[in-house]
Amino acid sequence: MNKTRRQLTLFLDDHYSTEIETIRRKYNPVQYKSIKSHVTLCREDELENMVFCDLSIFFYSNFH
Repeated sequence: MNKTRRQLTLFLDDHYSTEIETIRRKYNPVQYKSIKSHVTLCREDELENMVFCDLSIFFYSNFH
């Protein structure tokens, strides 16, 4: 089973995430070890739709 997830992610700069990382380490150590502080902007299902939409626009505008 593939556990890789695709998502559009905005990572926080280390300078601004110190306090957040302290909280994450205490209350969610598994995620803390897994990935740095971030904001998930889109998940894989949303990304797939966005890519298809963008490709459609690209092809339509360039070939019609």
